[in-house]
Amino acid sequence: MRHEAQAAASLDTVLKRRVAGVVIVSAMLVLSACAGRGGIETLAADPTLVTGSAQVAGAADETTMSDEKTIRDAVSSANIESLGANPLAWANSYTGSRGTVTALSEHKLDDGRVCRKFSTTRESFDGVGVYNGETCTATANNWFMRAFSRL
Repeated sequence: MRHEAQAAASLDTVLKRRVAGVVIVSAMLVLSACAGRGGIETLAADPTLVTGSAQVAGAADETTMSDEKTIRDAVSSANIESLGANPLAWANSYTGSRGTVTALSEHKLDDGRVCRKFSTTRESFDGVGVYNGETCTATANNWFMRAFSRL
């Protein structure tokens, strides 16, 4: 009986070792499958990820449009004669952008509308840019931005 007990204990030990080996090998296979999804090349930054610091689509357009309106209002309300060659500062409290209008000049279109051409800087959270623009009267007291482009 003693021999049978030793044989059973030996068999039990062998089975435990084999089960442990199968569990370890299975775990290694699962972990290696997760780690080996495409090699080292796939470890580069994923351009599709969006973080809180990334610019939201459409936000730049809203900011730029708000700044355009602020610049249009500054240019259209400026007294060109008293301003002379001095720069005209503008600031948008909504976006935090600011800048300086230079090279401000006034002319009339063939249809009699008054227009003002200008250059301006725009300092904002996304950097500093230089723009050329033109704003014109739509009616007696209403102006619209006819042109506004970054250089």
